[in-house]
Amino acid sequence: MVTEADVLIYRNRTESMSRQHSAMDWSSWYPWSRELAAAPAAIPYTEQVPIPSYEPILISVIIPVGSGHEELCIDAIDSVDAQTFRLWECIVINDSGKKLPLLPNWVKVVSTRGKTKGVARARNLGLQHAKAKLFIPLDADDTLEPEALAKMYDVWQRHNGYVYTDWYERWEGRELKVWQTPDYDAHLLIKKGCLHAVTALYPIEMGGFDEEIPAWEDWDYQLRLASKGICGTRIPEPLFTYRKDTGQRREENYAQFEISKQGILKKWGPYFNGQEELMGCRSCPGGGGKKSSPTAQPKVLRQAVAAAPPIPESEDFLLVEYTGAREGTLSYRGPTGQMYRFSAYERQKMVHPRDLNYFLSFGEFRLIEKEAPIGVPN
Repeated sequence: MVTEADVLIYRNRTESMSRQHSAMDWSSWYPWSRELAAAPAAIPYTEQVPIPSYEPILISVIIPVGSGHEELCIDAIDSVDAQTFRLWECIVINDSGKKLPLLPNWVKVVSTRGKTKGVARARNLGLQHAKAKLFIPLDADDTLEPEALAKMYDVWQRHNGYVYTDWYERWEGRELKVWQTPDYDAHLLIKKGCLHAVTALYPIEMGGFDEEIPAWEDWDYQLRLASKGICGTRIPEPLFTYRKDTGQRREENYAQFEISKQGILKKWGPYFNGQEELMGCRSCPGGGGKKSSPTAQPKVLRQAVAAAPPIPESEDFLLVEYTGAREGTLSYRGPTGQMYRFSAYERQKMVHPRDLNYFLSFGEFRLIEKEAPIGVPN
């Protein structure tokens, strides 16, 4: 508050929108807004709130926008903003040859400068600007569910490789249908074709998509991952919506499947005729290839079962270090009620003695012993 002076005249009219329409729950599409850990530092909550720290981007969401999808891309971008997992960046590649609508300033827009390059080239251009070690290609006419990134990243942290999911199939005027993908089996890439949609969580070190094959660059990408021993883990839940009635290129690929398949056969012929075997058929040195149960949303806060009395100021705190491999912010509330927050940049915290056993029970923390002063026996 900068002044107590009256600086505004508010005209309270009976026909105003606030009187004509009831308040809407704006947070229903932004579930992260209900997470106290994401609140600004100045919010006067009565309980202690962990203040977010600046952390590295973990996932790059890459959205190529082709002709006819200029307006639809807003829905895709909104679905990224709705994610409960917040360590992402959003990169939009304008390959439409037209001007895009006004987008939020947190979206990184890359243009192909009026000359369309195709979806493979557009995605690769986005990868050149990505900062994360993982990426998700999201078509401009599709949308992610709010928990998509959180659940996919949680599974990737446990299994590595790459992660894919089921999806909602949407046709305008029809009821949503859940499309179930098969569990990962590299043999199916040869026998049946593409295992899942291109929207999946991939290691960025694998590089981009083949710009030379005429179609099915996502099938080609899955074959390349399998040939390197990087296998997939399926989450048996619909975590994005696939708009079937707006995917013109997808429908053309399906209609000309046999013609489009020739580009795949030409490149991967030795695997189709049995002369070579996909590494993913023998082992998964790059991770993945596991089965995953439907996941609950990973909890930001890991809370002790019972809260103890308030912390006495006279008791000495102990230095504890997080030794696990997970990335991102991890928040814990010990039996004392004290909240602790660990991250890539805050791996050590002073904790209350009565919270020590709580941390040690996870198997991912260790106590850092104090060095005895010189001349004092241990």
